[in-house]
Amino acid sequence: MFARSDMLASAPRGQCAAHAALPPRASAGLALAVLLLAGCAGVPSAPIAGAHPADPQAPARPAAYRSMTAGGSAARPAEPSKWQDSNERVAPGEKP
Repeated sequence: MFARSDMLASAPRGQCAAHAALPPRASAGLALAVLLLAGCAGVPSAPIAGAHPADPQAPARPAAYRSMTAGGSAARPAEPSKWQDSNERVAPGEKP
């Protein structure tokens, strides 16, 4: 931290000396060139996990119907009960 204090003092106002080497337009152009070249790096290989999506012989689970409401319970309106009774049903047991 103390070694960089002299660099900050010698830099133009509002800039760090480490970033004063390239004007903003040049650094933006450099970043754009890097992004464009990274897009040309190559085509990724086949899918990383599982069979290739275009393979018609790839194993797949058969389609099956499952009811969305199977295993559910009806939530019909009920008469209100005393809150103390409801609380005692879910309360933990007595400590030994």
